[in-house]
Amino acid sequence: SQKAAQIEGSKPFAKELMKKYKIPTASFRVFSEKDVASRYVKEKGAPIVIKVSGLAAGKGAYVCNTLKETENAFHDIFDKKHFGEAGNAVVIEDKMEGEEASIFVLTDGKSFIVLPVSQDHKRIGEGDTGPNTGGMGAYAPCVLVDKIMLARIEKEIIAPTLDAMRQEGIPYTGLLYIGIMLTKRGPQVVEYNCRFGDPESQSVFPLVNCDWFEAFKACSSGPGKLSSVKWSIKPGYCVSVVLASKGYPGKYEKGKIVSGIAQAEAERNDIDVYHAGTTRNEKGDILTNGGRILTVSAWEENLPDAIATAYRAVEKIHFDGMQYRRDIAAKGLKRI
Repeated sequence: SQKAAQIEGSKPFAKELMKKYKIPTASFRVFSEKDVASRYVKEKGAPIVIKVSGLAAGKGAYVCNTLKETENAFHDIFDKKHFGEAGNAVVIEDKMEGEEASIFVLTDGKSFIVLPVSQDHKRIGEGDTGPNTGGMGAYAPCVLVDKIMLARIEKEIIAPTLDAMRQEGIPYTGLLYIGIMLTKRGPQVVEYNCRFGDPESQSVFPLVNCDWFEAFKACSSGPGKLSSVKWSIKPGYCVSVVLASKGYPGKYEKGKIVSGIAQAEAERNDIDVYHAGTTRNEKGDILTNGGRILTVSAWEENLPDAIATAYRAVEKIHFDGMQYRRDIAAKGLKRI
């Protein structure tokens, strides 16, 4: 419902919900005035995280390691109105230290299914450097979250979140995305989304065997219906690499001819190329038409092979100014 969608659409709503029901997350304050927010940050000190309160296409979070960076963030949000009405207020959080993981939960409001856990790579540059993006790649299953950790996440975060929404009189049904930070104190919620994450979903879907129509129908048919859905997880790993335009996540170019997609997909049947920011000209050529252009996904029995297959496919694709990270899933390799 529209009210339940506040869990993504309003960060203050989500944070207050977590505070009320003791769901682990970073401590926070909400501000609607730049001067007041700025004074708080100067007293608090850096590092700190500043998020616009509304929807911002995955780009409304500033991880600030210095006070100068917080000033720049406030200038973007309050002065330049970079996010429009979504930036009328900000949530300022303590910076959580750890690695992130992405949890996809299908729920009928009561029962739920947890899909393979993935790990996104948000920053534009290798080694998690540069500004945040909508996501530059992902892999699944995330080796960081073993069965013991997943059971803890279900007990401390997933079940309490769904219980909280029911107690608030706005039961959540459908797909719930939960961004998790695995800290020294345990898993904590970074954010909720009411949709599949991108590019995480391109790494999760190839690993799941089920009738998606039946799964989504069950989610909308009332409590307890989801338990009747048959589904299984394929063994192996899937790695997804995003190909982006020159300049992204800032001002980027458009209209560049894209070549090599058919060759990349034709090499093997365990490679998919997903379109994100493309269009066609009158000749039928595929052109770039956005920031993130394509996502190349490949799945194999083991993670090293999945990485290698994905990047071999990437090498067959070209457009002027194409940029991509060359270390997708590298953090996973270190833990195997």
